[in-house]
This record gives sequence, structure tokens and C-alpha cells, in this order.
Amino acid sequence: MAMRSYEVVETLMKSRKAIFSPNDITKRLFAVLYG
Repeated sequence: MAMRSYEVVETLMKSRKAIFSPNDITKRLFAVLYG
């Protein structure tokens, strides 16, 4: 599924309801986009 970066972050924030560090967000984005 192709999602824009902000959509991925928004989805993560809503699903986890937590504040992620920038590094964690980057790792999750890479996992979603390239995993």
C-alpha cells in the first residue's frame, strides 16, 4: 500500500496514541515503505 509520509506518521500516532522520537518515526517509515 502506498502512503505519503505524513499519512504513515498520522496512522502510527492514531494507532499507538504515543509520541515517537524522530528516529523511531524514521525507522517505522522505512519499514513501511521498504519493508
